[in-house]
Amino acid sequence: MPWLAIPGNHDIGDNPSPATPPEWMVTAERCERWVDLVGADRWSVEFPDWSLVAINAQLVGSGLEAEEEQRAWLGGELATRADRQPVVLVTHKPIDAAEAELSVAPSYRFLPRPDGRRVDEGAGAGGIEVVLSGHVHQYRHLELGATTHVWAPTTWAVLPDDSQPVLGAKRCGVLSLTLDTAGFEAVLVEPDGIRQQTLGEDLADPYLV
Repeated sequence: MPWLAIPGNHDIGDNPSPATPPEWMVTAERCERWVDLVGADRWSVEFPDWSLVAINAQLVGSGLEAEEEQRAWLGGELATRADRQPVVLVTHKPIDAAEAELSVAPSYRFLPRPDGRRVDEGAGAGGIEVVLSGHVHQYRHLELGATTHVWAPTTWAVLPDDSQPVLGAKRCGVLSLTLDTAGFEAVLVEPDGIRQQTLGEDLADPYLV
């Protein structure tokens, strides 16, 4: 099967934030290594009824040259599709939630503000109907205005409730997304044999999300 990927914080480092140790922050060298070993860190794919546009979320707020290049690229991609067909934006980190939730969330859970807000505003202006993300290790379906935000679950382990609040479904699994002329359907799938693991109970507790 054809496949595409975008990097996350464990691949190339995290967005700069007060909670991010300097040695864990995204760097140009790590981004270049991803491109050399895996492939493009941003891409777009056009299907008969929908388009998928994916970004490297770790660049947001980094100040790296690639961040500005990606911002210009994203604007161009959305501009060419706004009047043609609906768009799914794919990003490792969620880009938005209710303001009350954003105000108490740790800085590393969502795209960092204010740079992340530019991505969010661009999504709203670019005809994006669905934002698909992961990172938080929970499955979630969230309606914000005209945009649906879907969080993909973790395939590895969820975080205990005393270290992360329940925002959606804390289940290990995969996300099945169906796109057609009727719209879209997002379903949490738990394949036979998958283990439901909780970090801290039987696993070490590294910096995660």
